[in-house]
Amino acid sequence: MKWSDIDFKKKVVHVRRSLSCSYYNGEKRMMLVTPKTVNSIREISFLGEMEKILKAQKKKQNKLKEELGSRWRSTDDLKDLVFTTGMGSPCVRYVVEKEIKKALKRMREKEGVLAVQENREPREIRDFHPHSLRHTFATRYFEKKWNRRLSRG
Repeated sequence: MKWSDIDFKKKVVHVRRSLSCSYYNGEKRMMLVTPKTVNSIREISFLGEMEKILKAQKKKQNKLKEELGSRWRSTDDLKDLVFTTGMGSPCVRYVVEKEIKKALKRMREKEGVLAVQENREPREIRDFHPHSLRHTFATRYFEKKWNRRLSRG
């Protein structure tokens, strides 16, 4: 997703591209492509603190770009991406998986401490894949839109 895909006035995100990673002669190539299906191209209304989070991301990213200067790693087609690493490379699935694992580790440690303090067994915090977030979001988004329609009568 590029920053140009976000409409802060209408408070929507336009999903119209996907990041494709492939190898050519042993070299990794990344490019933005049209999503696999027509239904993948869509518009998603801002929910909750989405606007605030996106604006904070933009501010953080602009600061990093300024600090890194020519070391910021964005190339022609991949310039202006919303989700990047701290060096400006596209944020691929593996980066997200690594961050989720770190967050889960911190949560499990915190739960372990609380369990000892409360004299109980620690609650299980299961692993999950980043794609699960997409399905959960889609389900909750659909439910919210459907409930809004029902309440209008």
